[in-house]
Amino acid sequence: MYSYIDFSEDIAAGHEIMFTYRDKEYSISISQGGWYFTKVEDYENAIRYESADELLIQVRIANKTLEEVFNSGNLSDFSIN
Repeated sequence: MYSYIDFSEDIAAGHEIMFTYRDKEYSISISQGGWYFTKVEDYENAIRYESADELLIQVRIANKTLEEVFNSGNLSDFSIN
């Protein structure tokens, strides 16, 4: 079973991840400027992080950490590139 540890390792390895949580689409990506967390409908306001660890610790969706969101069972349309 795919776990939060797998999720965090995939992010650290540079994989781009997209998912839906409570009917909103989100993406996590990497580029030369760092790691980016984006609410897809508001992509112009992507938040940049220096590292995967910083992103994993600091991102909040509805006041929940990514780990809480991942473990909630409310994710859908999850994809890894």
